[in-house]
Amino acid sequence: WQWTPQQAWFDQMESHAYWQHAGSLSGSDSASKPLIIMGTPIPGTERTRRQRITFDTEILGLSSIVRRDIGREDTLLHRLMAGIDFSEESSSNRFTRVDSGSIGSPDRTSFAPTDTSRAGFFFQDEMQIARKWFITPGLRRDWQQITPDPNQAYLDRLASLGRFGQDPPTDYDNFSV
Repeated sequence: WQWTPQQAWFDQMESHAYWQHAGSLSGSDSASKPLIIMGTPIPGTERTRRQRITFDTEILGLSSIVRRDIGREDTLLHRLMAGIDFSEESSSNRFTRVDSGSIGSPDRTSFAPTDTSRAGFFFQDEMQIARKWFITPGLRRDWQQITPDPNQAYLDRLASLGRFGQDPPTDYDNFSV
């Protein structure tokens, strides 16, 4: 959406709302022959493996920019811009492996389902000098919050790793300039 007002403190405004769903699925099937000792196949040493990995993410967001030109292109032009960005993202995955040579649950969750919130704003002044030189000072401030939701499948997976496991993830907040 683009708007050029007749009389306002800005020359133009552009806004974009967006939604995206992305997913992937990968799979592999493999098999090995039995172990052979002195020409004799050893029963039970053959192995088959079926593996499936899924990943899904969904993003909803909004971005908006206002612009104002001050000055003249042939001498000094200031192209002032300010904008905001906001998005919400949700991600999850599933990893399934059925292996004839292993014991344990074939259903694994590699990472906890996670929600991510992002917000940011910026201001910049693109200065054009005599149509030849450009100087662009600016300032941007961003915030990001990651909120994992360790479901039981993920917690069970961590517990199954024993001493090689890790603590469940916790919330994360970050500000940056």
